[in-house]
Amino acid sequence: MDKSWMNDPDTLVSLAYAEGVKYFLIQARNHASGRARIRCPCHACLNNLWLPIPEVETHLFIKGINPNYTQWIFHGEEETTLSISDDDIDDDIIQEDDYIDDMQHMLDDIRAGTFVDVPQDSTPVPNRPSIHVDGPAPSFDQLLEDVRRPLFDGCTEFSKLSFVVKLLHIKSIGGWSIKSFDMLLDLLRSAFPNALLPQSYEESRSLERGLGFKYHKIHACPNNCILFWKENAALNECPHLFMYAKIAGDMRWPKEQQTKEDTSMRHPADSECWKKFDEDHGWFASDPRNVRLGLMIGDVQFGKSHRKKKGTAEELNWTKCSIFFVLPYWSTIRLRHNLDVMHIEKNIADNILWTLMNNPGKSKDNINSRRDLELLGCRKELHLRRDLNVEQRYKFCEWLSDIKFPDGFTSNILNCVSRCDCKISGLKSHDCHVFLKKLLPIAAGGYLRSDIGLALTELGTFFKELCARTLDVNCLTQFQTDVVTILCKLEMIFPPSFFDVMVHLTVHLSREARLGGPVQYR
Repeated sequence: MDKSWMNDPDTLVSLAYAEGVKYFLIQARNHASGRARIRCPCHACLNNLWLPIPEVETHLFIKGINPNYTQWIFHGEEETTLSISDDDIDDDIIQEDDYIDDMQHMLDDIRAGTFVDVPQDSTPVPNRPSIHVDGPAPSFDQLLEDVRRPLFDGCTEFSKLSFVVKLLHIKSIGGWSIKSFDMLLDLLRSAFPNALLPQSYEESRSLERGLGFKYHKIHACPNNCILFWKENAALNECPHLFMYAKIAGDMRWPKEQQTKEDTSMRHPADSECWKKFDEDHGWFASDPRNVRLGLMIGDVQFGKSHRKKKGTAEELNWTKCSIFFVLPYWSTIRLRHNLDVMHIEKNIADNILWTLMNNPGKSKDNINSRRDLELLGCRKELHLRRDLNVEQRYKFCEWLSDIKFPDGFTSNILNCVSRCDCKISGLKSHDCHVFLKKLLPIAAGGYLRSDIGLALTELGTFFKELCARTLDVNCLTQFQTDVVTILCKLEMIFPPSFFDVMVHLTVHLSREARLGGPVQYR
C-alpha cells in the first residue's frame, strides 16, 4: 500500500489521510486479536503508550502519525530483512523458520519500554543503590540474537534465552541455592556439550538483567523496626531505641502524664508497690528512662520448678539461696508473686460451661460430687437444677454460634461450637475472657433460674471491672468484699468439686490490682 499519506500535513481535511488512517486501524484491530488497546503511533506517543483504539484514532487526526514509522511492525506488518541470493546459502544448513517463542513478543515490549494493559505513569523512580553485578548486562541486539538462536542444533522448543529464563524461574519456585544451580549447569553441559548453556549462575543472571529483571537490596533493622530506605537510607544505625512505640510510651508515662491527685489507676505507677518503691529507692525513680516497667511486665522464669531438697537437714554453708533474697528491695516488696488473671478466667469459664452443658467427663456435677453432697447431709430435694436440659443446650449453642463480633475481638467462636452434640470446646483464654464479660450475663438471664443467673452475672461483672483499662482505688476496695459474697452465692449453687484452687484465687485479685496496677500490664 502507498504510505505517502503519512506525510500529508492536512490531517483533518485530507481524504487520502482519512483513508490511510482507516486502513491502518483495520490492520491494527486484526493484529490486536481482541485486545482493547494498541500502541499509538502519533507524533506525541511514538508507539510508547498503549491506548484504546478510538483514542488512537483521535490522536492520529489531531496530532498526526509519525512519518518515520513506515514499517508497522507493532501493528501487523513483518519486518523486512535484507534479501539474500540463493548462491549465498549453503544447502547443508536448514533454517528453522518455524521456531516460535514468546520471548520475541516480550522483547518487542521491552524495546518500547512499556507493556500492554499497564497504566503509564510519569512519576520519576527514586534512585536507589542496586546490587553488585559481576558482569555487564547484554545489549538489546545480543538479546535478539539469543532469542533467535536455538538451544542446540535441531531444538525447536527452547532458545538460548528462553531456556535460561525458565531455568531461573524454576530455581526461584523451588528455592534452589546458587551452588545447586551451578551444579545443575555443570551436569547439563556434560550431558549436552553442544548446547548454548551459561557457565554459572552469575552469567545466567546477566542474561536476565538484560530483560530488565533487576532488584535492589534494602537493609532492615534486625528487630523489624524500620527499613533503611528513603529518608533513612543514609543511616548506619536504627534510630529507634525500642521495638514497640506503645510500650516505650508507657515506660515514660510516670514522668510525662501521671497525675498525683487522681484516685484512678491507669498505669502500674499508680499502684501502691510502685509508690513504695519510689519512696525507698528515690535514686532509681528519678531517672525517667529506667526500664522498671519492661522488667515488671516481662515473662522471665528463673531456674526450674520447686523441688524437694535432698540431703541432710543440717544447714550447710554452701547451700544455694534464691537470687531474689539477695536483691536489696526484695525484703520490702509487698507483691512478690503475681497471679495470672487470664489463666484464672479460663479455668472458671471452663468449669461453668462444662457444668451448665453437662459435658461428660468434665462436668463438676458428677457422681462423685453427688456422693459428697450425701456425706455433707444435703437432702436430695434441696439439690439445685444447675445444668441445662437438651433443648436449652441446643438453643444456647445455636445462639452462641450466631453471634457476630468485630474483626479481631475474638476468635471464630463458631468453630468451637458443635450443634449436633451440644458441646463447646477449644475456647482460648481471650475467648473465655469475652465469655465471662459479655456472654455469660446474657446467657444466665435467658436460660437459668433468677438466683443462679444473678450470681453468674455478678461474677462476670466483677471480671469486667477488674480488667478495665482504668481502675478506681475505692472500687477495688469494694470488690474485695463483693467477690467474697459472690463466691458464697456460688457455693450454694454448684457442688464442692466446682471450687478448685483457681476459683478460690479470685479472692486475691482485687488486692493484687491495688498493689500492682491494671491487669493488662501484669
